[in-house]
Amino acid sequence: FPTRRSSDLADMRGNLINHQVEEAVASGLTAFRLGKKCYRGGLMVDYLVGLAVQGVTINELRQLVAQDQTARAEILRRLVPLLETGELAEEVIQRELGHIKSASRGYIGWITRLNFGQMMEPSVKAARQAALRTTAEQRLFVIHLALEMYRDEHGAWPDTLAELAPEILKKVPVDPYSNAPFVYRIENGAYRLYSVGRNLVDDGGEADETGLGPDMTYDLTTDDEEQ
Repeated sequence: FPTRRSSDLADMRGNLINHQVEEAVASGLTAFRLGKKCYRGGLMVDYLVGLAVQGVTINELRQLVAQDQTARAEILRRLVPLLETGELAEEVIQRELGHIKSASRGYIGWITRLNFGQMMEPSVKAARQAALRTTAEQRLFVIHLALEMYRDEHGAWPDTLAELAPEILKKVPVDPYSNAPFVYRIENGAYRLYSVGRNLVDDGGEADETGLGPDMTYDLTTDDEEQ
């Protein structure tokens, strides 16, 4: 599986070098689909691996856009439908909990069931937080692409994210942490876009180099562009 994913991403880079944008996007999204498929019917460890694969692929697509902005429309067209596919974190979590309970037998099993909630709490929390972060990254990426396409079409940023639909997006994704719109505002001719993050409070877009912090950011700027 890792070899196949690496091959898909290598194909994406090669297609981009040859200015084959559609083929580059297709190769990248094949890797993204593999990330979705690898935890189908699996347990939390499979789910976390799948999320990691999706994260790597989104970063590669971000690099692709930085090199060739004509890829934006093709990525949106093909990526957005994929974001709503696959199993939810809670489905995977409940499957693992059920698997452990059913496998617990005898005295050790009784002890396991007695302390089950406390034992599993760290793993369950990690899976839920990873799901929220990955979902937020993916949705922020999509909105960034849509915002830049909107500016190309209208010559200015929209006043609100709602203006992106239905012209560019059928519907604007919401912040998975708050289940409300992402924070968006215009400042000095540029825009700010971020998630309120796990504390559910708008801290003004404060984040660290990882995109985390009180708030969570994820933009189209690549590391190479920042240097």
